[in-house]
Amino acid sequence: NGVQCGVDVGMVAANIANLGLAVNKAVNVNKCKKSTFRSPLNVVKGLQESLCTVDIGGAVAYIGQVVTFINLIVLHCKDFLDINALCAGSIAAITTGTAAIAPYGAAVHAACANNHFLKTPKSQAQLSALWNSPGYDPVSGLKHPRRLTEEEEMAAKQPLKESLAQIAANRETLEELKKATDVPTPGNTEADMETLLNLMGGEDKPRAAWPFEC
Repeated sequence: NGVQCGVDVGMVAANIANLGLAVNKAVNVNKCKKSTFRSPLNVVKGLQESLCTVDIGGAVAYIGQVVTFINLIVLHCKDFLDINALCAGSIAAITTGTAAIAPYGAAVHAACANNHFLKTPKSQAQLSALWNSPGYDPVSGLKHPRRLTEEEEMAAKQPLKESLAQIAANRETLEELKKATDVPTPGNTEADMETLLNLMGGEDKPRAAWPFEC
C-alpha cells in the first residue's frame, strides 16, 4: 500500500499542476473571450472555440481527478478498507470520465479535422484575404455591407446635402415668381360677386334668357 499511496499523492500533485496550466492557457494563450471567437479561424473552422473547450473542460476534468485521488489516498495510505472513501472515489472517477468527453472531443476536432488546414499557411492566408474582402461574407457566401470609413460616410452624405440645398433654392425661386406674377389670393372678389348677381338676376331686373329655352 505504500507504493499505491505514493502514486496517489503524485497524481494529486500532477493534476493540480495541470489544472493551473489549463487555466493559464485559457486566459493568457488562447484568450477565451468573445472577441477571440470573431476571428476567421473560429467562425469558419471553429478552432478557437475548440481550443478553449480543451482548456476549460480539461480544468474541470482535472478537478475531478484531484477529488478521485484524494479519496484513493484516504483508502490506500491508511491501509484500511474505507468504504466511504472507496464510494466517493468511484463517483468522482465516473464524473471525471464524463467531464473529460468534452475536452477530448474538442481536441479531436482541432487536431484531426483541422490538421491539414493548420499545416498549410497558404490556406490560412487565403482565408484571411477572403475574410477581409470588403464585398464578400465568407460564412454565407453573400455580399454584406461593411462599415464605412469616415471619408466614405462624408462622401455618401454629400449628395443628400446638395439635394436639400437645391430643394430650398427651388422653393425660394417659386416664392419670388409667385410675387412677380401677383397671383390673387383665393376667395371671391367684388367683381366676381357682381358678375354672379347679374347672371342670377334680381326682382327689378329681368333674368337672363337661357340659351336653350324655347
